[in-house]
Amino acid sequence: ASIIKQPVTNNTVVQSSWKLSRDFANMFFIIALIIMAFATIFSITRYNFSSMIIGFLIAALLINFSLVIGETIIDWSTSLSNVFLQAMGDVGARIGEGAKLGSRFAANLQAEPTSDLSAWQDTIGVMANIVLLSIIFFSLAVLLFFSIVRIPILWALLIVSPLALVLYILPSTKKWSQTWWDYFISWNLFMPIYLFFIYFGVLFLNNQQSILSGASNGVNV
Repeated sequence: ASIIKQPVTNNTVVQSSWKLSRDFANMFFIIALIIMAFATIFSITRYNFSSMIIGFLIAALLINFSLVIGETIIDWSTSLSNVFLQAMGDVGARIGEGAKLGSRFAANLQAEPTSDLSAWQDTIGVMANIVLLSIIFFSLAVLLFFSIVRIPILWALLIVSPLALVLYILPSTKKWSQTWWDYFISWNLFMPIYLFFIYFGVLFLNNQQSILSGASNGVNV
């Protein structure tokens, strides 16, 4: 399997669009300052200076470094995904090895069974192999689809990140900032988590003969 490449590094479209979004978001700081001023004058506790200053400073920091923070998170997620890809090696070859197990099971079925239990075990092995191969191929198709969709979604989330993070200032809009974080983290964690399960699926497929043998020995005992 090829190593996943960084989808946003040196992307001029994302960087230039993010700068426009950041400049526009910085304009909202003036509105936030006006709201804090009026809230302080009229003793509106929820929006006064003392209750909003911490969120104001956090938002100011996150907005101007949102692209760097976002790319760093994507780098971490990509590195973790590459760990599983390197552990799997050539996925196609591993699936092919798993498919050969089905041929061996079929050969055993064609031979004269030594007992009803042996024939039953071989039949289970063939069916399990078919089911596992179907699941693996479907999983790889889903992985390919979401790998393609994931890149433009991450681009869009990075571009609007300053606008999403500026909403952290006001208590009434803070939930929308949290929603952005939820989407961004979810799309970054999707790839390594999905590869984690595919890795163990392929590992089980390649070692199903020993696993089934161990299971049958347990039944005999």
